[in-house]
Amino acid sequence: MRDFPIDWPILVSNIFDPDHGLFAHQTTGFDMYSASNTFPLEIEQEYPNDGKGWILKSKVDSSDKLLEVDRKIRNKKEPKMVDQDGRPWATSYFYAPFHLRLKRVSKETGTSKFISTFYVCPVGVGRSRFMAGVCANVSFPRWLAKLNTDNFLDQDTYLLATQQRYILSQEARDIQQMLETDTSSTLQSKSMKTRRNMFCLTSPTERIALGLSSSGMRLF
Repeated sequence: MRDFPIDWPILVSNIFDPDHGLFAHQTTGFDMYSASNTFPLEIEQEYPNDGKGWILKSKVDSSDKLLEVDRKIRNKKEPKMVDQDGRPWATSYFYAPFHLRLKRVSKETGTSKFISTFYVCPVGVGRSRFMAGVCANVSFPRWLAKLNTDNFLDQDTYLLATQQRYILSQEARDIQQMLETDTSSTLQSKSMKTRRNMFCLTSPTERIALGLSSSGMRLF
């Protein structure tokens, strides 16, 4: 568990954005969750509880994408190839508003050997409480898992804290402009479009932030 000086939607979007893993964490495993023209990402949405809930699911073939391009540019030897049917699905689940789950699922049996699960709760503007856990069919020392997780979180904290100061500053300016230009309505009746306008949203799972802002989230 850790308290982050990071705004909640920014942190949630980061967890579901595999492309940051290669440069922020120098960890090649993230490439399994990324997509390409050859291996497109499949997105499924559910609206349980009579449409009041939202579940976003994604899956993609867990093969190299960016690494394959990198090897060709650098003329590096290709790794031992695995039959495509033998690769698991790299899946991401978001159970709005707090629960996220990443796991690789066997295409044949539907089972998983390793599951990462997260709970991310907003506790204020620019602040979130983060809880993480792992389910695996192998045992390893808890202290080792703790060190590894803390290392990842330190890297994410630096990346996102650098990013969010621009986002929150722009949101504050947009709020001030709304108050000055439309005095007849209240903030509760308005939706923020700052992040919709600032984010590139190039990845389907990166659209979580947009989905959160367009599914009824209002200013408090």
